[in-house]
Amino acid sequence: MATIEEAIQELQERQLTLEEEITRIRRRSRNLPIAHPLGSAVDLDDWGSVKTHLDFEEAPLTPVNPPASVLRAFVKTVADTTGLTLLESNGKQVIIPRHVFARKPDDESLNTNTTLQNDDDLFVDLDTNETWIFQAHLVVSGPQEPGDIKLAFTVPSGSTLRWSFMGLEIAATSVEGNLREATIDGSGSSVNAHTLFNVQSPIFIKGTVLTSTTAGNLQLQWAQRSSDGSNTTIHGQSWLWATRIA
Repeated sequence: MATIEEAIQELQERQLTLEEEITRIRRRSRNLPIAHPLGSAVDLDDWGSVKTHLDFEEAPLTPVNPPASVLRAFVKTVADTTGLTLLESNGKQVIIPRHVFARKPDDESLNTNTTLQNDDDLFVDLDTNETWIFQAHLVVSGPQEPGDIKLAFTVPSGSTLRWSFMGLEIAATSVEGNLREATIDGSGSSVNAHTLFNVQSPIFIKGTVLTSTTAGNLQLQWAQRSSDGSNTTIHGQSWLWATRIA
């Protein structure tokens, strides 16, 4: 009888096989036309036994629902975007979410500037007719009131954007100060947030964006709330994480 350690090792090997197969499907989907939604598909039995049952070279076949014990994965193109989809035994198609992560490698600073500008690193590419959720963790510092920082996001023309943030209230004098929350609608609409001089503090952001017929970026913008000669900084290791859900 296999030990627990051997069973875990076997599961890990099966997971690696599955990940390699999914990577292979994604790579092929970028280079070859898909004549049918199931033009390239794999059946996944017990999350490890992988069987390719269709191929790009085959004539289009009528898709059938997989057995209850099998998860069928295939590449599907919607609105010129190709992604991996799961077909369940009841015929329901489930798109595997796409995750995009942007991280600041280094500090970025500005001073004597109240005009919103694009962050150098924190942006995500969006295609047409997509729905995304996103969150961000910003570590900031700078001159206290009235210098502070203001934040905004821009999105492609025609998109619907709503996001919320939580950070220190304007009157806070330490990281133990009270928090302030706000909800912002629309591309380029800004909100003021508080910074502490020579003290790093966090800002937390969550939001949704629905694109229309124009592709482009979900782009963080920022500037000083009021012009000040001291640096306002978004520090390295701040990040933006977006997930496409439809």
